[in-house]
Amino acid sequence: MQAYINYLLEDIAGAERPAVPVILAVDPDDDESMEKYFEGIEKWIRGDEPMHSFSYYCGLESIAFPPPEKLTALQMLQVMKAFKQLLFTWNLGCVLNENISVSKKYQLLVSLLDRETEIPTSGFITHEFCTYEPESCPFEAHCDCIEFWKDPANDVTYRPDTINPSDKEGNGLSFGEKGNAKGEEDGDDDIPF
Repeated sequence: MQAYINYLLEDIAGAERPAVPVILAVDPDDDESMEKYFEGIEKWIRGDEPMHSFSYYCGLESIAFPPPEKLTALQMLQVMKAFKQLLFTWNLGCVLNENISVSKKYQLLVSLLDRETEIPTSGFITHEFCTYEPESCPFEAHCDCIEFWKDPANDVTYRPDTINPSDKEGNGLSFGEKGNAKGEEDGDDDIPF
């Protein structure tokens, strides 16, 4: 299997995005560049640009990645390191819980190939896997949100039994008596303005 992993690592490196010029700012004195800039923003807001999977951009298919049970931990780590570099070249990143198994991290990283994304020319898009609902979180018992839901200081109780999918407001959350997550009055916060 290592021979295949070596070829896969070459394919991942070959799928890295070529260096692109970074657009730091738009010249306000150049009407054409300003128009192009705002045209791009308007297309993004309207959703005119079709979303494609990351696979569409980089050319790799998730089916080319062996299932974790066929790989050693070292092989998965090799692929994950190369894949994170690949993401970086495309101005993408992801948030992975450090406490989950190597095989789970590997599976989540590979799943990014099938996830729709935009490819920014400047800045980064970071993909998250946590659903903020412990029951459906791929991090399972290691979900960072579990501690949030358990912390009485948050004055928020997660109640999956109260979720009604047709009710836009019924999201399974029970807020404090005063209506916000900490039960504070409006204006009684740490914002200095």
